[in-house]
Amino acid sequence: AMTLKENGILESLVRASETFHALLDRAVSRRVVNAPKPVQSTYSDRPASVGVLFSGGIDSVVLAALSDAHVPQDEPIDLINVAFTSPKISVSLSPDRAAALLSFEEMKAKWPSRHWRFIAVDVPYDDVLKNEKQICSLIAPLESTMDFNIATAFWFASRGSGVEIVDGSMQASGLEKSSTSLLRFASNAAISGSTAECSEPDRASEVGHAATRASALSPCTSYARVLLIGIGADEQLGGYGRHRSVYNKGGYEALRAELEMERERLWTRNLGRDDRVIASNGKDARFPFLDEDVVGFLQSLDVLDICDMERPRGEGEKLILRLIAKRIGVEKCSNLVKRAIQFGSRIAKCSDVDRFGSSRKAQGHSRHRQSNTKQGTEAK
Repeated sequence: AMTLKENGILESLVRASETFHALLDRAVSRRVVNAPKPVQSTYSDRPASVGVLFSGGIDSVVLAALSDAHVPQDEPIDLINVAFTSPKISVSLSPDRAAALLSFEEMKAKWPSRHWRFIAVDVPYDDVLKNEKQICSLIAPLESTMDFNIATAFWFASRGSGVEIVDGSMQASGLEKSSTSLLRFASNAAISGSTAECSEPDRASEVGHAATRASALSPCTSYARVLLIGIGADEQLGGYGRHRSVYNKGGYEALRAELEMERERLWTRNLGRDDRVIASNGKDARFPFLDEDVVGFLQSLDVLDICDMERPRGEGEKLILRLIAKRIGVEKCSNLVKRAIQFGSRIAKCSDVDRFGSSRKAQGHSRHRQSNTKQGTEAK
């Protein structure tokens, strides 16, 4: 049993997290029970009917963990993680791959009877260029650099074509060390397990390099027609870095207004774009965080029962969800600092360097540009 009150967490927030847990569990159940079976499979075992777009962050890990109770035990659940590469950027530099492998190992240990099938989708930047025109047509009328980068990550992830990583553990000897920290944890987070004594840069580096040295790699495609996606969590729970900036400038009153604005614009800013992109691959995107009961409950809460911005990054934002992660036993994702998919997968890095010359010169709201590696004008 957790002793949350001893950590100074408001009792009302603890109670809210318990109700949120029950509602989110029911939302996941509604979206995975009786999911249609795939019509195509190359596997000798049962194909997965449910997949999770799996960044390794708290949103996707909680959805995957909750789905275990509602998907038949003899079916695998596909955990699909996408990372982009270029001649200058390797898969081992993807923060999302590092986080996903860390959470994958924890989930295998927590639910050993489940076949968690980790599908690593590694996308060379040349493949992005080959499919650029189609992706641009899918996101229209949106046309910003940010929209293109996010849509590209979702498009390749939802195709689900990659390799299966059976063992993503960090136990192999000779893993390289690096001073570059791929994963950002809350400053006072205690990470349990064999790597607890490592510094954050060393631990993150080990996971990242394990991505390219995993013990078993075999071609694998997910034919799951239902994909669980964590959209809506950050917008409702104060998960983005901009939410902390708003709080720092205007306190909780400003944050309340910001989260209300986020909810009102979500359908135009995200949902049409993401649904079109994912549906183009014959997949049904399902969003448990946008379940009517979940949204209604979160709207009924004061922001103080959702997050605690006086706590450090990776702990205070989305605190109500972090308590659920700790309660169900997925601890390692519960103190990770949020990275948006375009940054965690490294598509923004690959694309911005090509189109703008550097990441620093790129702005998310800028109009998407055609690649500098081929002739062309701005995308229409």
